[in-house]
Amino acid sequence: MMGGVDQFHLHDSPFSDKAVSVTPISFSCIEEAKYIFEYGVGLFRSHCAAQGSDHSMPASGIDGRMADFSILLSNFSHALEDFKKSKGPSITPKEQTAMDILRLHVLSAKVALNFELLPPDKRSTECTGFLPEVREILDLGEKIIDSNSASYILGGTATSFCLDMGYIIPIYTVASHWQDATIRRRAIAILRSLPRQEGIWNSILVAKAAERIMELEGNASGGFKAFMECPNQTSTQPFLEIDARGGRLQYTQGEKGSEKEIKVVEKIFTW
Repeated sequence: MMGGVDQFHLHDSPFSDKAVSVTPISFSCIEEAKYIFEYGVGLFRSHCAAQGSDHSMPASGIDGRMADFSILLSNFSHALEDFKKSKGPSITPKEQTAMDILRLHVLSAKVALNFELLPPDKRSTECTGFLPEVREILDLGEKIIDSNSASYILGGTATSFCLDMGYIIPIYTVASHWQDATIRRRAIAILRSLPRQEGIWNSILVAKAAERIMELEGNASGGFKAFMECPNQTSTQPFLEIDARGGRLQYTQGEKGSEKEIKVVEKIFTW
């Protein structure tokens, strides 16, 4: 964005109408684009968290901020495409991979944001409208894997490590939450295709967690049905917690609010 982070007007109101509709977005290098995206997402999350803790704030106010951020995401996506065009044939493989990863995160944020904006009773039916974005997320994941596979094979290392922005979390989100089993299995296959460590996120181990979630969904519904499609079922959507000890799925079983409701903590892997 022109002028760096000052373009957000974050010192005042980060998602004011002026900031959303007037401020142009552009950047001179992919590192600047990445920084601006991460900075904007971080500010948005902290802004919404602060408003969410303010019980005097109506839900419409929070939804308005989400709608504003959706516009900013769209503007950022267009700016990223303009940057790619400006580079033309001079774009390097490293820059292309970086842009693919950024694009993947933009799409993931867009899907998550617009899903939250849907009425709760319509999320299981209308989320199919996000299928083009979800498929592009997986296409980009496969493309990123291909760009890393050659160096992985030549290097002969067991796992590739990355502490920077990567692809595991967005792909895992699809693998663990999307309602279509075929899409989710494709996401799991992407995670398993290349051993990769991004911070505490290991691609092979989180693929195992996603497979376990699908197994739990099959047990809960008597046949595969995503948790998001069954808001009234007895089990809740499992949450994957990862720390220095390993990874665990946390969920509840039994009738909500009853004496039969139990909290389950299931160990998936240890380091």
